[in-house]
Amino acid sequence: MRFVFTPPAEEAAGLLSLPWGEPLESWQDDRLVEIRQRGISRHVVRFVVDDGVLYALKELGERFARREYRLLRMLAELGVPAVEVIGVAVDRVKTRVAETGLHSRQLFLRTGIDAGENQARRLLNDIASFRAYLEQKAGRPISDFVAANRWREEVYEPVADAIPGDLRGRLAPTEIFHEILEHRWYMSEAAGRDVGTTAAARSYFKRILPEAPEPMETTTIAAAPNGAAAQPLEAETSSE
Repeated sequence: MRFVFTPPAEEAAGLLSLPWGEPLESWQDDRLVEIRQRGISRHVVRFVVDDGVLYALKELGERFARREYRLLRMLAELGVPAVEVIGVAVDRVKTRVAETGLHSRQLFLRTGIDAGENQARRLLNDIASFRAYLEQKAGRPISDFVAANRWREEVYEPVADAIPGDLRGRLAPTEIFHEILEHRWYMSEAAGRDVGTTAAARSYFKRILPEAPEPMETTTIAAAPNGAAAQPLEAETSSE
Protein backbone atom coordinates (compact mmCIF):
# COMPACT_ATOMS: atom_id res chain seq x y z
CA MET A 1 0.00 0.00 0.00
CA ARG A 2 1.39 3.40 -1.00
CA PHE A 3 0.12 6.76 0.28
CA VAL A 4 0.47 10.07 -1.50
CA PHE A 5 -0.37 12.94 0.86
CA THR A 6 -0.42 16.65 0.21
CA PRO A 7 2.20 18.21 2.49
CA PRO A 8 2.14 18.97 5.32
CA ALA A 9 0.41 15.69 6.15
CA GLU A 10 1.00 15.31 9.90
CA GLU A 11 -2.63 16.16 10.73
CA ALA A 12 -3.85 13.25 8.59
CA ALA A 13 -1.42 10.70 9.99
CA GLY A 14 -4.21 9.09 12.02
CA LEU A 15 -5.82 7.90 8.80
CA LEU A 16 -2.94 5.48 8.26
CA SER A 17 -4.38 3.15 10.91
CA LEU A 18 -7.62 2.63 8.94
CA PRO A 19 -8.16 -0.82 7.31
CA TRP A 20 -6.87 0.19 3.88
CA GLY A 21 -6.36 -3.42 2.83
CA GLU A 22 -10.13 -4.06 2.85
CA PRO A 23 -12.84 -2.77 0.45
CA LEU A 24 -14.08 0.61 1.68
CA GLU A 25 -17.68 -0.63 1.77
CA SER A 26 -16.83 -3.29 4.39
CA TRP A 27 -14.80 -1.09 6.76
CA GLN A 28 -15.55 -1.35 10.46
CA ASP A 29 -14.04 1.43 12.57
CA ASP A 30 -15.26 3.60 15.44
CA ARG A 31 -14.26 6.71 13.50
CA LEU A 32 -16.72 6.04 10.67
CA VAL A 33 -19.79 8.30 10.66
CA GLU A 34 -22.96 8.48 8.57
CA ILE A 35 -23.77 11.74 6.77
CA ARG A 36 -27.37 11.92 5.53
CA GLN A 37 -27.19 15.14 3.48
CA ARG A 38 -24.09 14.22 1.55
CA GLY A 39 -25.30 14.15 -2.02
CA ILE A 40 -25.03 11.17 -4.34
CA SER A 41 -21.92 9.50 -5.69
CA ARG A 42 -21.38 6.78 -8.28
CA HIS A 43 -18.57 5.38 -6.13
CA VAL A 44 -18.43 4.09 -2.57
CA VAL A 45 -17.96 7.05 -0.21
CA ARG A 46 -17.41 6.78 3.56
CA PHE A 47 -16.86 9.51 6.14
CA VAL A 48 -14.34 9.42 8.97
CA VAL A 49 -13.82 11.77 11.91
CA ASP A 50 -10.22 11.74 13.13
CA ASP A 51 -8.84 14.18 15.71
CA GLY A 52 -11.88 16.45 15.25
CA VAL A 53 -11.58 16.63 11.43
CA LEU A 54 -14.16 15.16 9.03
CA TYR A 55 -12.69 13.32 6.04
CA ALA A 56 -14.52 11.97 2.98
CA LEU A 57 -13.02 8.79 1.52
CA LYS A 58 -13.90 7.64 -2.01
CA GLU A 59 -13.08 4.28 -3.57
CA LEU A 60 -12.27 4.37 -7.29
CA GLY A 61 -9.64 3.19 -9.74
CA GLU A 62 -6.07 4.48 -9.40
CA ARG A 63 -6.10 6.36 -12.73
CA PHE A 64 -9.29 8.23 -11.84
CA ALA A 65 -8.14 8.77 -8.25
CA ARG A 66 -4.92 10.40 -9.36
CA ARG A 67 -6.76 12.51 -11.94
CA GLU A 68 -9.22 13.76 -9.30
CA TYR A 69 -6.33 14.36 -6.90
CA ARG A 70 -4.56 16.55 -9.47
CA LEU A 71 -7.79 18.36 -10.37
CA LEU A 72 -8.59 19.24 -6.76
CA ARG A 73 -5.04 20.49 -6.16
CA MET A 74 -5.31 22.65 -9.28
CA LEU A 75 -8.65 24.10 -8.10
CA ALA A 76 -7.06 24.91 -4.75
CA GLU A 77 -4.18 26.71 -6.44
CA LEU A 78 -6.70 28.73 -8.47
CA GLY A 79 -8.67 29.63 -5.38
CA VAL A 80 -11.80 27.85 -6.61
CA PRO A 81 -14.03 26.65 -3.72
CA ALA A 82 -13.76 22.84 -3.45
CA VAL A 83 -13.04 20.14 -0.93
CA GLU A 84 -9.46 20.16 0.35
CA VAL A 85 -7.52 17.25 -1.10
CA ILE A 86 -5.48 15.26 1.43
CA GLY A 87 -4.06 12.32 -0.46
CA VAL A 88 -4.43 9.10 -2.40
CA ALA A 89 -3.86 5.53 -1.25
CA VAL A 90 -3.07 3.08 -4.05
CA ASP A 91 -2.39 -0.64 -4.43
CA ARG A 92 -5.30 -0.07 -1.74
CA VAL A 93 -7.71 -3.00 -2.17
CA LYS A 94 -8.82 -6.80 -2.05
CA THR A 95 -11.35 -7.74 -4.70
CA ARG A 96 -14.37 -9.90 -3.97
CA VAL A 97 -16.65 -11.69 -6.40
CA ALA A 98 -20.26 -11.36 -5.32
CA GLU A 99 -22.49 -14.41 -5.58
CA THR A 100 -24.71 -14.25 -8.66
CA GLY A 101 -28.15 -12.92 -7.76
CA LEU A 102 -27.08 -12.03 -4.23
CA HIS A 103 -28.52 -8.52 -4.26
CA SER A 104 -31.74 -9.63 -5.92
CA ARG A 105 -32.31 -12.21 -3.20
CA GLN A 106 -31.47 -9.76 -0.43
CA LEU A 107 -33.91 -7.20 -1.81
CA PHE A 108 -36.68 -9.77 -2.19
CA LEU A 109 -36.20 -11.18 1.30
CA ARG A 110 -36.29 -7.71 2.88
CA THR A 111 -39.02 -6.06 0.83
CA GLY A 112 -40.75 -8.64 -1.36
CA ILE A 113 -39.67 -6.65 -4.44
CA ASP A 114 -38.42 -8.72 -7.38
CA ALA A 115 -35.70 -6.92 -9.36
CA GLY A 116 -32.67 -7.59 -11.52
CA GLU A 117 -29.23 -7.65 -9.93
CA ASN A 118 -28.19 -4.10 -10.93
CA GLN A 119 -31.56 -2.66 -9.97
CA ALA A 120 -31.51 -4.52 -6.66
CA ARG A 121 -28.03 -3.24 -5.84
CA ARG A 122 -29.12 0.38 -6.29
CA LEU A 123 -32.35 -0.11 -4.33
CA LEU A 124 -30.43 -1.73 -1.48
CA ASN A 125 -28.09 1.28 -1.41
CA ASP A 126 -31.11 3.55 -1.17
CA ILE A 127 -32.47 1.44 1.69
CA ALA A 128 -29.12 1.71 3.48
CA SER A 129 -29.17 5.49 3.11
CA PHE A 130 -32.76 5.60 4.37
CA ARG A 131 -31.81 3.43 7.33
CA ALA A 132 -28.98 5.82 8.25
CA TYR A 133 -31.48 8.67 8.14
CA LEU A 134 -33.88 6.80 10.42
CA GLU A 135 -31.10 6.00 12.90
CA GLN A 136 -29.92 9.60 12.93
CA LYS A 137 -33.48 10.80 13.51
CA ALA A 138 -34.27 8.23 16.20
CA GLY A 139 -30.89 8.35 17.89
CA ARG A 140 -30.74 4.55 18.07
CA PRO A 141 -30.00 1.57 15.80
CA ILE A 142 -32.72 0.43 13.38
CA SER A 143 -32.85 -3.20 12.21
CA ASP A 144 -32.53 -4.12 8.53
CA PHE A 145 -36.06 -5.54 8.52
CA VAL A 146 -37.68 -2.44 10.02
CA ALA A 147 -35.71 -0.06 7.79
CA ALA A 148 -36.53 -2.04 4.63
CA ASN A 149 -40.23 -2.19 5.42
CA ARG A 150 -40.41 1.51 6.25
CA TRP A 151 -38.49 2.30 3.06
CA ARG A 152 -40.99 0.37 0.98
CA GLU A 153 -43.94 2.03 2.74
CA GLU A 154 -42.57 5.59 2.89
CA VAL A 155 -40.32 5.82 -0.19
CA TYR A 156 -40.91 3.14 -2.81
CA GLU A 157 -44.70 2.75 -2.74
CA PRO A 158 -45.49 6.52 -2.83
CA VAL A 159 -43.33 6.81 -5.95
CA ALA A 160 -44.96 3.77 -7.57
CA ASP A 161 -48.43 5.11 -6.73
CA ALA A 162 -47.54 8.50 -8.23
CA ILE A 163 -46.83 7.11 -11.71
CA PRO A 164 -49.29 8.92 -14.02
CA GLY A 165 -52.11 6.68 -15.18
CA ASP A 166 -51.49 7.33 -18.87
CA LEU A 167 -47.83 6.31 -18.47
CA ARG A 168 -48.37 3.09 -16.52
CA GLY A 169 -47.18 0.08 -18.41
CA ARG A 170 -44.33 1.88 -20.17
CA LEU A 171 -41.87 0.29 -17.73
CA ALA A 172 -42.16 -1.93 -14.68
CA PRO A 173 -42.48 0.04 -11.39
CA THR A 174 -39.17 -1.35 -10.12
CA GLU A 175 -37.38 -0.23 -13.28
CA ILE A 176 -39.03 3.19 -13.04
CA PHE A 177 -37.86 3.60 -9.44
CA HIS A 178 -34.35 2.51 -10.42
CA GLU A 179 -34.27 5.11 -13.21
CA ILE A 180 -35.60 7.78 -10.85
CA LEU A 181 -32.63 7.15 -8.54
CA GLU A 182 -30.32 7.58 -11.55
CA HIS A 183 -32.20 10.74 -12.55
CA ARG A 184 -31.87 12.00 -8.99
CA TRP A 185 -28.11 11.57 -9.18
CA TYR A 186 -27.85 13.73 -12.32
CA MET A 187 -30.21 16.38 -10.92
CA SER A 188 -28.25 16.52 -7.66
CA GLU A 189 -24.95 16.84 -9.50
CA ALA A 190 -26.34 19.77 -11.49
CA ALA A 191 -27.85 21.42 -8.40
CA GLY A 192 -24.83 20.84 -6.18
CA ARG A 193 -27.04 19.24 -3.53
CA ASP A 194 -29.25 16.22 -3.00
CA VAL A 195 -32.61 17.14 -4.56
CA GLY A 196 -34.41 14.18 -3.02
CA THR A 197 -36.45 11.34 -4.47
CA THR A 198 -39.77 13.22 -4.61
CA ALA A 199 -38.44 16.05 -6.78
CA ALA A 200 -36.56 13.58 -8.97
CA ALA A 201 -39.72 11.53 -9.47
CA ARG A 202 -41.75 14.58 -10.53
CA SER A 203 -39.08 15.55 -13.04
CA TYR A 204 -38.77 11.98 -14.32
CA PHE A 205 -42.52 11.62 -14.84
CA LYS A 206 -42.60 14.89 -16.74
CA ARG A 207 -39.45 14.67 -18.85
CA ILE A 208 -38.21 11.08 -19.11
CA LEU A 209 -41.00 8.55 -18.77
CA PRO A 210 -43.15 10.02 -21.60
CA GLU A 211 -40.27 9.24 -23.97
CA ALA A 212 -40.37 5.52 -23.13
CA PRO A 213 -42.02 3.37 -25.82
CA GLU A 214 -45.67 2.55 -25.30
CA PRO A 215 -46.36 -1.11 -24.48
CA MET A 216 -46.84 -3.27 -27.55
CA GLU A 217 -50.27 -4.77 -28.17
CA THR A 218 -50.35 -8.55 -28.31
CA THR A 219 -51.85 -9.99 -31.51
CA THR A 220 -52.51 -13.68 -32.10
CA ILE A 221 -51.83 -14.92 -35.62
CA ALA A 222 -53.93 -17.80 -36.94
CA ALA A 223 -52.27 -20.40 -39.14
CA ALA A 224 -53.78 -20.24 -42.63
CA PRO A 225 -54.36 -23.50 -44.51
CA ASN A 226 -53.29 -24.18 -48.10
CA GLY A 227 -50.87 -21.24 -48.19
CA ALA A 228 -53.57 -18.61 -47.65
CA ALA A 229 -52.56 -15.40 -45.92
CA ALA A 230 -52.63 -15.56 -42.13
CA GLN A 231 -55.08 -13.22 -40.41
CA PRO A 232 -54.90 -11.73 -36.90
CA LEU A 233 -57.58 -13.00 -34.56
CA GLU A 234 -59.72 -10.44 -32.80
CA ALA A 235 -60.12 -10.94 -29.09
CA GLU A 236 -63.48 -12.50 -28.28
CA THR A 237 -65.67 -11.08 -25.59
CA SER A 238 -68.29 -13.04 -23.74
CA SER A 239 -71.58 -11.68 -22.55
CA GLU A 240 -71.82 -14.37 -19.94
